[in-house]
Amino acid sequence: MKPTPPTVQRRVLAPDEATTHTLQRMTADVIAALPPAPHPLAFHLEAWVGQDGIPVLCEIASRAGGSLIGDQYIRAFGVHLAREGLRAQCGLPLTLTTQPAAPSRPVGHVLLPPGHGVFVPPADPCPVPDTELTLMRKAGTHCQGVESAADAAASVFAEADTTDAVESRLADAMEWWNRHTRWE
Repeated sequence: MKPTPPTVQRRVLAPDEATTHTLQRMTADVIAALPPAPHPLAFHLEAWVGQDGIPVLCEIASRAGGSLIGDQYIRAFGVHLAREGLRAQCGLPLTLTTQPAAPSRPVGHVLLPPGHGVFVPPADPCPVPDTELTLMRKAGTHCQGVESAADAAASVFAEADTTDAVESRLADAMEWWNRHTRWE
């Protein structure tokens, strides 16, 4: 059988992280280069910061982020971005008029990719504290590996008091998943 591809953790950056400030500056520069929007809107900007500390823009779009980004934002800030975007387009009052300075609690998620073969999920719930695992494929489904960027057999959300603890819980949940999931 082919190995399952690696997973990518996504977490809300802490307000005091150097990467946060780097990405905020880049985002402000990108937005300043665009024509102004006629009304408030939800948007997402995808970027990464290399080892050299230089941010690289992947894309910017006038919609809330895809995959589970919206769900993560709700958990971190209590606001549904897509709903707010729709409210703005309809001229309705917004719940959120400025970006909150910090998430209410550090949160992150990971998409667990499908493997090759028939999916046999773990028999027991994920034992990692403050995590929520959601199956995105039914047991017995035949999979042929990852077919798109957001393709997943399951997702895991983790919350904790620190971003380091979020990363640790996600890593522990992924390790548990890999030990207890089979692709026959």
